[in-house]
Amino acid sequence: MSFYTALTGLKGAQQDISTTSNNIANVGSTGFKKSRTEFGDIFGTTPLQTNVVGAGTATKSITQQFSQGNIAQSTNTLDMAISGQGFFALKSAGNPGQVVYTRNGAFNVS
Repeated sequence: MSFYTALTGLKGAQQDISTTSNNIANVGSTGFKKSRTEFGDIFGTTPLQTNVVGAGTATKSITQQFSQGNIAQSTNTLDMAISGQGFFALKSAGNPGQVVYTRNGAFNVS
């Protein structure tokens, strides 16, 4: 059982490192919102509903943090920013009938 518990911890740590790596890789992306890995105890969530304490951990969810970031001035007159909640609604380039949502306000004319 302790080997399984250790493996669940390693799997969770791997997921957390992956999420953190994605956050670091996108630190310069306009409008990027960081993600956060949330964990939970396996106790009481196994299919057998065992009452064993210390059965390990599991990734509950990966959530995006939508807190307001810094708004910086730009030399591009088409750049826009959203202060507070909301998204820009755009037509998909690959499928003009589909609407996609973004917080990236770096617009240009194509």
